[in-house]
Amino acid sequence: MKKISIISVAFLLLASFAAKAEENLDKYTYRIKLGENIGGTLPIPFPAEIRKIVSFSPIFSPYVSVEGTKWFSRNWGITAGLALDVKGMKAGADVLYFNTVLAIGNEGSFEGAYSGYCLMKPKNIYVTVPFQAAYRFNNKWDIGFGGYFSVLGKGGFAGIVEGGYMRSTPPNSTQPNSLGEIMDITTATFDFAEEIQKIDVGLMVSGNYTFWRNFGAFAHFSFGLIPIFPKDFHGVSDYRMTNTYGCLGLSYKL
Repeated sequence: MKKISIISVAFLLLASFAAKAEENLDKYTYRIKLGENIGGTLPIPFPAEIRKIVSFSPIFSPYVSVEGTKWFSRNWGITAGLALDVKGMKAGADVLYFNTVLAIGNEGSFEGAYSGYCLMKPKNIYVTVPFQAAYRFNNKWDIGFGGYFSVLGKGGFAGIVEGGYMRSTPPNSTQPNSLGEIMDITTATFDFAEEIQKIDVGLMVSGNYTFWRNFGAFAHFSFGLIPIFPKDFHGVSDYRMTNTYGCLGLSYKL
């Protein structure tokens, strides 16, 4: 009888602790997040015209958001928020017959197949709404998976080319190629900011760990499903360039 009583008491204590833990889990969670986007606005699939990546470096690309989660059960909830979302990089590459439009000094703009060195500097500032299904393991760990919707606030996609040449569109052809007339290029520039699409939609996965009181660390990965340029724009060949970025930062639970 004593053994049964001890087991009964232990069971009641465990049930009490479990109920207490359930009560301690918030039904609503609100966080401020401050992080840095690291990644690139990249062509997918990677084109053969880009022969060699010479350099790659991130630029200052902050991510600042306020997010809230409604928990429907101990583990599952829905997260939504509002973020200032800057995505940018700087990359240099050697290219071969890269179809583009270049501005050469006061001579105007020229379209053709460029070969040589190219430095690209995209930087786009978005207002982003992340929306995710949320799962929490305990008071410290939670993860999310879903997507995002972004509206472009200010777009940028500029760069320079140096020490190369361009082939113009040959007769009886609709596209520049390796058979066109050669124009040597010492240096030239391009700026396609006005061509960037105003909307970006993609997938997102995230995780947050609370390491001390209300302070935590978070990470997320976002992958754009919409190219940043429209289909009828040929300034960056016909590449499907999308935003592919990871983000690391700190969070604070309100």
